Amino acid sequence: MALSTPDPLPNSRLITAVYHMAGVYDLVPLLNTYIAEPLRLGHEEAEANSPVSAMNVDAYCKATASAMTRVIMGEHECPGLRRQNQQWAEVRTRTGADRMKLNQLM
Repeated sequence: MALSTPDPLPNSRLITAVYHMAGVYDLVPLLNTYIAEPLRLGHEEAEANSPVSAMNVDAYCKATASAMTRVIMGEHECPGLRRQNQQWAEVRTRTGADRMKLNQLM
């Protein structure tokens, strides 16, 4: 999330590669699960901390536009996690991520 700060990162061109490892890119679906309460996760916090949210995606993608980008997930990830990783890879491809690739580890 540091890469999606509202202020542009002064040295973002120094970022040459970004590896997303089985990430959760949209926290909103977690609001209806058991995990929301112990995290004290409300809708505002979920949006503010989700890379795919409208408030974050442009800044994040701009900060990493020239970096080699990999989204990596395991072969046996749960369906929700697989869907989020596939969607994040699609977002990064649409926003012009350089050398974007979705990898599945076996």
